[in-house]
Amino acid sequence: LLSPVVVPASVWFFLGRIVHMQVGELFRGLIWMIVLPTVLGLTYHDLDKGRTASRFGPLLGLSSKLALVLVVATNLAVARGTITALEQAVLPVLGLIFAQTCLGFLLGWTAARLGRYHPPRVLAFAFGTGLRNISAGAALAVGYFPPAVGLPVILAFLLPQPLAAFFGHLFTRPVTSTAGS
Repeated sequence: LLSPVVVPASVWFFLGRIVHMQVGELFRGLIWMIVLPTVLGLTYHDLDKGRTASRFGPLLGLSSKLALVLVVATNLAVARGTITALEQAVLPVLGLIFAQTCLGFLLGWTAARLGRYHPPRVLAFAFGTGLRNISAGAALAVGYFPPAVGLPVILAFLLPQPLAAFFGHLFTRPVTSTAGS
């Protein structure tokens, strides 16, 4: 919900440029496409006590992964010319996005552990800081800037989900103690 304010403010702060956009329209779009479906889904899950999720989870998990592949493929196809033109920048940008995403997961996990939160809340902190919704950033990059600006945003679609799976596995594995062995 804050992206219509945070993104232009960040562009102004870091680049000294003012982005003129239809904040109200973007705000309505974010509510309609992100906030409302999330609230409805979480409410249904709580009322249903997770029965539907456990019953249809494997099928829905597969379809959501296929949809993610389609989103990434579409964005890569749109940016094909830019990626080809900026070929030398792709790997360093991908490395930076990889490091930033890993750092987000690790900082969230560390902060929650230092706060002595219970394990479910520790995971929520880790995922809340490691995952980002970059849809607004993609819309801004494509709509208001040259194609080269969209490169990091489009590449950022590739890493968060696989890294979330990795860190989810890492953070939930049982800790084995070697003390006394």
